[in-house]
Order: sequence, then C-alpha cells, then structure tokens
Amino acid sequence: MTGSHVPVTQTPAFAVTWNNVNREFAALVGHHDSRSIKAWTYSFAPASKRPGIRFWQLDPGRYRLSVLPDNNFDGKPDGAPLETIDFDCVERLTEQDFALPPRELCLLEVTQLEALPRGDALRPDIALTGRDIQLLDAPRRGAECRGRLTLHNIGAAEATDLKIELKITPATDHIPHTFTRSVAKLSWPDDLTPRRHAVEFTWTPRESGRHCITASVKCSSRHREICTLNNQASLSVKAE
Repeated sequence: MTGSHVPVTQTPAFAVTWNNVNREFAALVGHHDSRSIKAWTYSFAPASKRPGIRFWQLDPGRYRLSVLPDNNFDGKPDGAPLETIDFDCVERLTEQDFALPPRELCLLEVTQLEALPRGDALRPDIALTGRDIQLLDAPRRGAECRGRLTLHNIGAAEATDLKIELKITPATDHIPHTFTRSVAKLSWPDDLTPRRHAVEFTWTPRESGRHCITASVKCSSRHREICTLNNQASLSVKAE
C-alpha cells in the first residue's frame, strides 16, 4: 500500500518502492496493474524534493508520469500538472525521479503510452556489490597492489561479451586510474551452483589517503538483462 521496504524473503507483490526519501515523505499506492499506477504522495519538508519511484510490475513500454495537485484526496486533479515526464520501462526496477513540492498533496498517475516488445523470457543478470571488490595487498603509495573483482551471473541465461571498467579515484585530485577488461561469457546457475568470474588487476597508488574504487559491467547489446541496477559497485579504501 505504501511501497515501503519489505523483507527480501517476501514475494514482491507491491507495485512500487521509493528512493531518496526520508521520514518527511508519505505515500499511499492506489489502483495499479501492469500498465498503470495511481499513488498519492506528500512531503512534510519545507522545500521541494526529488524522490525516485521504482517500478516492479509494469510491462515493457513507453509511459507518462504526471504529478498532479489533489488537495481533497478524491483522485481527481485540482489543477494543471506540476510535472509531466515520459520515460521507457524495459526492465524490472526501472526508476524515475519527479519533483515533489513542499506540503502539498500530489496525485501521481503513471499510464502506458505505447507497448514495447518483451525481451527474452530467460535473461542473464550480472551482479556485483562492494564486497566483490577485494584488495589482496595493503595499498601503499608507490607500491604495486593486487586486486580482484568478482562478477556473478544470478540470472537464467548465459551472459556474453562482458565489458568491465574499474576506476580508482583519489579523494584529492579526483583523477582516476582506469582499467578495462573483457570476459567472453559467464554461465548461469542452471544446476543451482553459483556462477562467478574473478577479474585480477594491479594498482600503484600515486598518493596516500582515501581512494574510491568503482566497478561497472555491461553485457552484450544482444542481451537484455533482468536488471541493470546491480551492475555497479564501489568501495572506499585508504592507501598508506
């Protein structure tokens, strides 16, 4: 009903969840199906905010998100749209941000403008988190440091032609070390055995202090992944 977070063991029966919100944000999700959503939102903050709405059940298509004033909570707009955004939804967990004015009840209407072709029923899903970025040596200025990035395929099809980019950025000059790697294919866990691939790299810090390691991966354009939100991760490390 609200789009609040639920335990990961619960079936995702909700239509949406929200990002970039705090306790000053309130929401109630109304009627929804695979091609439309209606929800009310309210911000208790004194200034405008820009939360994100993440979609869990929409069919692939081109959609319109309208932010409308609804002062009396009757589901009918009380004025012109405050914002109208057209966007494409081609995968689960597509997200769209929107402008939310302070202390004004708003009706969000999401409607499908055009259906888009469905992707393959079985798709790959490359995943990584900050825990998958490991340094095998203690980083020290001027000394070579070995590292490892572990990629996982948690989908239901083989992933091919993976392109990996790794950036290590110092907190001072913000000029990153950039590494690129390729992986020909990564199988899927068809026998319930985890499928992963480790990519080795070396890095020589130019300076001491904090560094941010960011890794990202892309599949071949021939594949549409189940979700691409888990294709990037970062880790903060300190070089002596």
